[in-house]
Amino acid sequence: MEFDTTLDGRTVYRRTLKAGESVTLLLSGSPVRPRALLFRVSEAFVPKRLGLSEDRRELALLSIEPR
Repeated sequence: MEFDTTLDGRTVYRRTLKAGESVTLLLSGSPVRPRALLFRVSEAFVPKRLGLSEDRRELALLSIEPR
């Protein structure tokens, strides 16, 4: 699966991931100047089909914010 992230139209991260592989990105920004990151993946997956869980949803990304 191809995974890339763009900021203001410029690619800031790109990686090829194997099925079931994950990557952790630490993102930080300014509350004074908010900007949008665009995440794009080439395909989705269904956890149940991979034997990861009973979840039948098509997923691509999992976002977790620190507390």
